[in-house]
Amino acid sequence: MSTDLLQYAGFWRRFAAFWLDFLVLLPLTALVFWGSEHYRLFSVYYMVPGIFVGLFYGVYLVRRFGGTPGKLIMRLRIRRGAPEICPRVSSRFGDVARAYPPAAPDDGR
Repeated sequence: MSTDLLQYAGFWRRFAAFWLDFLVLLPLTALVFWGSEHYRLFSVYYMVPGIFVGLFYGVYLVRRFGGTPGKLIMRLRIRRGAPEICPRVSSRFGDVARAYPPAAPDDGR
């Protein structure tokens, strides 16, 4: 594929895609906030599923379909660098996972 055929998206299309992705993830975000307020160990229980959701949304959807739902709705595709995105993105998620120490319950001391 030559670079002549690629058209780069402008700011407003990317901005709209960001907010569409935000709306797609809003129910999950609300669930996480609600769960963390009502259950003391929610962050411990959600850690592994949260990593899988993040990898699914940020790696699998980009690799398989060429973008997240917001990008696809706005007719944007991630084309350059797609074959090597998995090692870079998964290493970034690994760095984030190692940065957070295991959560310990707060016993009020």
